[in-house]
Amino acid sequence: MITETLNLWIKQGETFSLSITVLEGISFRVTGAVEAGGTSIPIKPAKAPIASGRKILFGNEIFVTLSTPVVVGATSLLVVQTDMPIAKNTTGYLVTDLTGCTVRSQYKGKLIPAPRQLSASFASDRLSGGITLSLLASETTAIPPNLSVGTILSDDDLANRNRQDKDYDWDWELVFPDGTVRSPHKGLIVVYPEVTVIS
Repeated sequence: MITETLNLWIKQGETFSLSITVLEGISFRVTGAVEAGGTSIPIKPAKAPIASGRKILFGNEIFVTLSTPVVVGATSLLVVQTDMPIAKNTTGYLVTDLTGCTVRSQYKGKLIPAPRQLSASFASDRLSGGITLSLLASETTAIPPNLSVGTILSDDDLANRNRQDKDYDWDWELVFPDGTVRSPHKGLIVVYPEVTVIS
């Protein structure tokens, strides 16, 4: 798992929530279109074995569950019925099994030198790889803003932002049952009281 940079903006006094699906580096490339309701997905030869019951995410919203194990070299994935069609050349990624995992997440900066925690909750199905990181409105109220009123910031500005003196640093870590620690994301947090955001 490679740590990706993800910069966040938080509005002071409002509840903050970030939902994440944790993916592993194992991917599958679809070699032929699959209709909704299909139970077999043609792929380029598999490079790693995968146990049955594991989930794969195609695109941003199509989850499938393996009905049988995948062996190295397999050219199709046998799955529980798909809910949506899957286009040829779509890439699917193995979803991380979060069974037994715990999460650590914190942020800090010049205006808050002692680390503070973001709350974390798992999706009810740990095989879905879903985690939500959040802060209550009372917690965001307690974070000093580091942007001025009237600042205009686009999604691209945020994504490409270089660290500035009053920015907050954040990260989160997954701790697996065997003690392995992985850090899927890190980045900057900008906090604003009344900032114009361009989407």
